[in-house]
Parts: sequence; structure tokens; C-alpha cells
Amino acid sequence: IARKHFGHVLAVNGKGMVAAVQVGSGGELEGDLAWNIVEICVKSGLLMFSPVGPEGASVKISPPVITPEDALKEGLEVLAAAFDAAVKS
Repeated sequence: IARKHFGHVLAVNGKGMVAAVQVGSGGELEGDLAWNIVEICVKSGLLMFSPVGPEGASVKISPPVITPEDALKEGLEVLAAAFDAAVKS
């Protein structure tokens, strides 16, 4: 996701099973973009937290530690599709 949307992914931070993808454009944080990504994920059946961090511009990822690998892959596919759709809009 970060490689494909390098102009919109400003930073990726995490530890263990918790991460945040900070989004924006031109180096500026964009909370609306983070909200759009989260909204698309939720509409696609992927439970997400509300955006966090400065200006609400970070998409928080925190699956349960016991999540099976196939479910993690499916969730990442939904997240990637949400990034694709949100960046186009």
C-alpha cells in the first residue's frame, strides 16, 4: 500500500500488531482521506477504529493477536482496495 500510494502515505509506524498509516498529500496531513479510507473499509465489512493522531490523519490497524493468517490477508486486501478507491475520489 505504501509503495503504491507513496504520494499519499506520509508515514507508517507500528509495533507488534498495532500500526498506523499517516495519510495526506504534498506533505500535508489529510484527515478527510483517512476518514474515507476507514468508511470504505467498514462498508466492505472490515471493522476499523476511527482515524487517530494529528488532524485525524492516521488509519489505525490493530487486529486481534489471534487473527488467522488468511483473515489478515483478507483484511489487507480490503484495506488496499479502500486506499485505491479513496485516493481516486
